[in-house]
Amino acid sequence: MLFLPAPAHPCQKSWSQRTYTRLLRLVAGDRSISNAITIPTIGTSVQRPWNQCCTAVYQSSVVGRNRNPSTGQSAMWKMPLNQRVNSHRMTTTTRGAPSARIANRQGMRDSGSAVETLTILPAVFAPEASMRVIPLFSIAVLALLVASCATAPPRPTPRIERIEFARAGTDGVHGFRTPSLAVARDGTLIAGYSALLHSENDLPNDIQVWVRSSHDDGLHWSAPQRLTHPAGGAGSSDTSLLVDRDTGRVFLFYNYGPPGIGFWNSAAGTAPTRTLHPRYLWSDDDGRTWLGPRDLLTTVKQPGWHGLFTASGNGVQLQAGPHRGRLLQPLVYRLADGRIHAANIYSDDHGKTWHVGASIGANLDESKAVQLANGEVMQNLRSDDAHVHARVVALSHDGGVHFGSPRVDKQLPDPHVNASSIRAEPQASASRAASHWLLFSNPADPAQRRNLTVRLSCDDGKTWAASRVLDPGPSMYSVMARLPDGDFGIIWEDGSGDLFYARFNLAWVARGAPCG
Repeated sequence: MLFLPAPAHPCQKSWSQRTYTRLLRLVAGDRSISNAITIPTIGTSVQRPWNQCCTAVYQSSVVGRNRNPSTGQSAMWKMPLNQRVNSHRMTTTTRGAPSARIANRQGMRDSGSAVETLTILPAVFAPEASMRVIPLFSIAVLALLVASCATAPPRPTPRIERIEFARAGTDGVHGFRTPSLAVARDGTLIAGYSALLHSENDLPNDIQVWVRSSHDDGLHWSAPQRLTHPAGGAGSSDTSLLVDRDTGRVFLFYNYGPPGIGFWNSAAGTAPTRTLHPRYLWSDDDGRTWLGPRDLLTTVKQPGWHGLFTASGNGVQLQAGPHRGRLLQPLVYRLADGRIHAANIYSDDHGKTWHVGASIGANLDESKAVQLANGEVMQNLRSDDAHVHARVVALSHDGGVHFGSPRVDKQLPDPHVNASSIRAEPQASASRAASHWLLFSNPADPAQRRNLTVRLSCDDGKTWAASRVLDPGPSMYSVMARLPDGDFGIIWEDGSGDLFYARFNLAWVARGAPCG
């Protein structure tokens, strides 16, 4: 084990300390990451938390030994292969030397690694790298890096942390799909998803709605809570979360399928055994308990419609303009000619009554709505046209009810899949540049569901200034939410029945300062 002394960090010049650099190398499978920070050793006279300026992160996937340089004590950790890798974060009390605690923060699936070396820079996270082997640095280069970091001006800190959210086979479940994600008014992170009990097929199938919550932005999650228990061949699928910021109510939309009924064989009319039923549950205590369901079939299904379903992911509440407070939830429906249309259902009275907006267009499928800084609603849609291999975008000037002509955005290749679009800074005033920042995620491939990518736009989606591949392998649906501290959470399907969660910041997407 090698430790090097380094100059004190500028924000801790007055502290009695020594800074050490620990060297590691991570050898991984398809998913690999490195986060590394200096480890300050603080004198016993210090009476303030050292980690206001510095954080120490360790990683190992097999066996590692952590030696505390100030005490000489060693601690060993072990993680078996084919499990997620642990990160070991150094913390300290207001007096004394650092101590170690273990947190499941980040890692790789089905990977093996060896403890060797990795540069650790003072107070700056090393950018995540998609690589199998992190190269070794010479001691001379390390000394230069550490010395230069001590005098470098502050810069954005790229961060990303990933965990496995749901693994196929857990509790005998065949696989998991259609995730939803939202932050309750008290900051609780809520995730809904579909548990496909016996096969990977959509409705009609034995599918349940499950939900989990987190109080630390996705680092730890509650045990799954099964909210629906359909029997006899019935199922419930395609979760979507929508939070009313005015009342605090959380809506969890899903679709109930009677035995043998799915989207493509639903009949016209509202006979309860012959069509899908859009429904929702609701929570008035930030996701701790759930009430309902309320069935919206007779409320929203129109004459001439055959199949219909609420799209998975999340809805949105309008925050500005004449329709402030309006709740929007994307919907898909099918006509007798077989063509499908996208629209929104909406409520102007906090969910007491629901109405159906106009069709955004034919051959359009699952979508997400986002309110832009100027008050317009932008709908980002999946195309069902076999000749279109990109996203489709449409704008509404009346709060998401009617839309102008849809256009194909060739900047966003898409293999006909559900995606995610959100405002990066939804509370920013229209006069601030950050009010125009959007995030978008999808498998960025025109033909295959792979290469999950997060993109950043600085101009309300006119152009996309930065992008970052989150998962280069198979991937399908994804959903994002802005976390209370300004970071972002995302859940995505990996194509094998597993769901993964990641937390990242804008600096990770932009590889530095976002939007210039």
